[in-house]
This record gives sequence, C-alpha cells and structure tokens, in this order.
Amino acid sequence: MAGWFERLTLGDPRKGDLRKEDMPKTRMELFWTVLKVRFWKLFGMNGLWLIFNLPVFLWVLLMMTNLSQVIATGMPSDQSQFFTFFLNQMAPIILTGAMVLIPLLVLGGLGYAGLAGVMNTWAYDENDWAWDGFWAGIKQHWKQSLGIQAVNGVVLLVLVNAYIFYIGNAADVPVFAYSAIFILMLALIFVMMNIFVYPLMATYRMKFWYLWRNSFWMAIGRFPFALGVLLIIVGLPVIIYAIAGVSYGMIALFVYFSLIGGALSMLIATSYAHSVFDRYLNPRIPGAIIDRGLQSAHRNTMAAKKSTHPDAPGGAKGQGGSNAGRAKASGKGKKKGKKG
Repeated sequence: MAGWFERLTLGDPRKGDLRKEDMPKTRMELFWTVLKVRFWKLFGMNGLWLIFNLPVFLWVLLMMTNLSQVIATGMPSDQSQFFTFFLNQMAPIILTGAMVLIPLLVLGGLGYAGLAGVMNTWAYDENDWAWDGFWAGIKQHWKQSLGIQAVNGVVLLVLVNAYIFYIGNAADVPVFAYSAIFILMLALIFVMMNIFVYPLMATYRMKFWYLWRNSFWMAIGRFPFALGVLLIIVGLPVIIYAIAGVSYGMIALFVYFSLIGGALSMLIATSYAHSVFDRYLNPRIPGAIIDRGLQSAHRNTMAAKKSTHPDAPGGAKGQGGSNAGRAKASGKGKKKGKKG
C-alpha cells in the first residue's frame, strides 16, 4: 500500500528522466500528453472554478426555463406575429437576464483568474500544484480578470440589446436584417477574442487595454484557426445537448460544466493561444522560450546577452520572475517568468 501511494504521489521510480527526444514533436501531441496526464486533475480545477461561477449557471438555467415556458404557452401559430411576440414576450426576459448577468460574471472572474494561471502552466506540460496555483492566480490576476468579465458582461448586454432592436424591427425596415447579421459577426469576433485574453493575462504583464487589443488582432489575423478552436470548445457541449435531447439537455450541460467543462475549455484555448504567442509575441522578447514544451523548444537569441528576461541566461534572479527582470512584449506587454 505504501509503495502504491509513493508511486501515485512521486511517480514510478523505474522510469528514467525525461529526455528531449521523448518530448512531443507537435502541439497536438503536446495537448494530448497534457490531457492524458492531467485529465483527472481537471475535475478538481473545475470544482474550484465552479465555486465562483455557479451563480452564472443557475441564473442562465432559470432564464432558459422562463423562456421555454413563454415559448410553450404563447408562441403564435401565425409566423407574421412572431416579431411582435419576440419583442413583447421574449425580449424583456433576455434583456433582464443579460443585465443581471453582469455582476455574476464579474464574480466569476475570480474563478477564471485562478484557472487561467494553472492552465497556462499545464499547457506547457509543466508542473503547477493545482490548489496553490489556483489561489496564486487569483492573487496575481484578480483585478484584470474582474475587468475582463465586466467588459464581457457589458458587451453582451449591448450586443443583445442591439440584436433585439434590429431583428425586432426587421419586418418594418428590411435593411435592419443585415444590421442584425452584422451584430452576430461582431459577437462571433468578440467571443473569439476571449480565446486569447485570459492566456495573455496569465503569460504577459500587459496593461488592460493591450490585452483586448492583442486579442482582437489575433482573432482577426488567425480567424479560420481561431474559429475552428471555438467550434471545438462549443461543439463539445452541443454534442452533449444533442445526445441528452431537449428534455434533459440543460441538465446534461449543467453536469458537463459542473464536472469538467470550464477547465477543459480553458486548457484547449490556452494550448492554442500559446502557438499564436510563439508566432507573434515571443520572437520579439529577448530570451523568451519559443515552442516551450516541444522538442524544438529554443530561446529567442535576440539581445540574449543583455536580456533581463527572467528565463534568459543571466536574467534577473534566474527563473524567479522578479519585477525587475521582465522584458517588453508587443509594445506595452511584458513576459512573465514561470517556475520550472
């Protein structure tokens, strides 16, 4: 029994040290390695994240229940009356729900701060103690994470309000139908920006504005790939909902996000975001490690001898990541040091 516990906590002593040739060659291999090694730990991380985001799910569940009842009891048989029904019956519920969501999303930002910090390290297949890393992430990133969620809530309310206005008046002003489609495109881009904003927050010391600016340009510049990642993240709960059926779909989604959905989505987003950072940001940072976690990992040799990057040779306090030893990234951003 003692030997089993020792292997569980310290690993198998018969296995040798990890060699460079044993490391993943591609990012897909790296992702599956991380998922295999840390799959069960994702449940624990998701539980910590859920502590702060449970009110969001309960409120969305209540709002969807109210909408379902309104549709079931009042949906007009005449399709020409749908827009009137939508504006008078459904729109007030949706707008009220979006307004109440803002403070709930802000509270959930604490969970995202801790989750992003741990996933940012795990995505490199590096160790970060889940409990300590989660609370350290909250302590380090809580201000920016609350701000990110506040922006998400306000933008959601504005986009929902604009979409309801345009789609509700499209019957009288046909051109508003195109405006509604434009609002949906803006919403899609904004959701794609959220793939990058939390990994940026956890990886670099950037001012709040630059988190969103860089996220926007990455979402636009890598649009097809970012859209594919978003479809994977969204596709998993959609498949679960389809399998469970209309009657049990919402319950199945609640179970999925209660168990692993939040942590798994963050891991997928962070793993992809790192590849984009290696393309656009890390080559500009002296001493930054490019392709971290892969066989091809190497340091950016630009001005390496004089670099003050905490991961660079001769950098400030080695791997410690002190405030004095951080190099600029993307104009206003600064790369953070990571513990080995």
